[in-house]
Amino acid sequence: MNIKQFQALVAELGFKQAKAIASIDGQDIVDADGNPIDIQTIDLSSNGGEKAEDEENEDEVKAAEEDEDETVKRITGMVIKGMGKAFDKESRLRIGSVHQRSDDDPKAGFNTFGEFAKAVKAGSAGGGGGFKIDKRLLVKAPTTYSSEAVGADGGFAVPPDFMEAVRENTAAEDSLLARTDNHTSATNTKTIPVDNNTDWDTTNGVQAANKGEGQQLAQSKIDLDEQVVRLNKITSLVPVTDELLEDTGFLGTYLARKVGRKIDFEVSRQIINGTGGGQMLGIINAPCTVSVAKVASQDATSFVAQNVVDMWSRLYGPHAGNSVWLVNQDVIPQLQTMSYPGKDLTGTVDTSGGIAVYTPSNGFADAPFGTLYGRPVIPHQACSTLGSVGDVILADLSEYMTLTKAGGIQAAQSGHLYFDYDMQAFKFCLRVGGQPWWPATVSALNGSATYSPFVVAAVRG
Repeated sequence: MNIKQFQALVAELGFKQAKAIASIDGQDIVDADGNPIDIQTIDLSSNGGEKAEDEENEDEVKAAEEDEDETVKRITGMVIKGMGKAFDKESRLRIGSVHQRSDDDPKAGFNTFGEFAKAVKAGSAGGGGGFKIDKRLLVKAPTTYSSEAVGADGGFAVPPDFMEAVRENTAAEDSLLARTDNHTSATNTKTIPVDNNTDWDTTNGVQAANKGEGQQLAQSKIDLDEQVVRLNKITSLVPVTDELLEDTGFLGTYLARKVGRKIDFEVSRQIINGTGGGQMLGIINAPCTVSVAKVASQDATSFVAQNVVDMWSRLYGPHAGNSVWLVNQDVIPQLQTMSYPGKDLTGTVDTSGGIAVYTPSNGFADAPFGTLYGRPVIPHQACSTLGSVGDVILADLSEYMTLTKAGGIQAAQSGHLYFDYDMQAFKFCLRVGGQPWWPATVSALNGSATYSPFVVAAVRG
């Protein structure tokens, strides 16, 4: 770039921007004879030099506040000219409207969760004593805290993309929460009116009956009960050393995968085994669950074909098409060798032949689950061991109501809880409640059996 070109840039843009463009050029500034010139010795007394010598004057401040779009276009044109690039009229670089890209970035400018955590760690020192708050933390900082820049007032919210990584784990394919009838609530409790009367109940609730011509119609009234579901907290507190924060890739994987899977399993465990006291009411402990007795002289710690038949017969019919078998993996060897004996013509004598009960997955069409009565068999570690109540559960999980707090998993961070250990504390919390829709089993219209959408096998010890 020759001296005249540089002086023209100074007149147009000011000394700093002209110098930056000259650096992009990658060539020395030369005089008329082609000799390099020290940029600091250039005489800027003409061609706008006075303006460059006083970069703090009022004219340059006003110039810096020009429309950003036009400024970028002009600078880009000068860069192209200074670099000697040839752009014809058809291929000239075009720049559209300019806006803050951070407005479109759900990660608030962070590349990884670990990078975000390091910025939070640095900012949690309070902003004084030489510490600076990363501006990316303030882009999407919560406004409900007393201060946006002080970690002690509540920390910094996890950017949406990183929270999404945790939430998606709790809604994975093998998550029981995803199979339930899930609702959200802005409050900590939800009261729901329910009708617990069967269609064939002739005593309670709305009734239907024949009436002859001219006869007065029989009256009936709605009979509703209420069901209250309360939210409880499932939490995970993860202290992380300052050393681990340096390993950004590992931290992101650790928090997103481990915390998500831990919360997911605890929710599933409570759906199956929850006691209802300060936690969800699980299927095993619910008053509406049917327990099927073992077969006479059945071997201990076993699950046989007759258990399958008995359990299926107690599942309320309308829910058969949406049911699943939840099993402990200890049960799978029992299923693989299971068969049901045939009967002679009288139906009273077993024959030597038999039929296979369990249908294992056969190729891609049936993957990933085998079936019993055409319904998928899903292994789950929340189920009890073989022979115990809960080792095999037949359930329509859409009849299990779960309630989660609006907003899903909440995340927060603080460097103060373990300040003297050089650790940062990451806290995750899910407010969730749940229980079966059914308060009790229903009795058959004809016969003495009771039915439910939830059936378990009794102890076979």
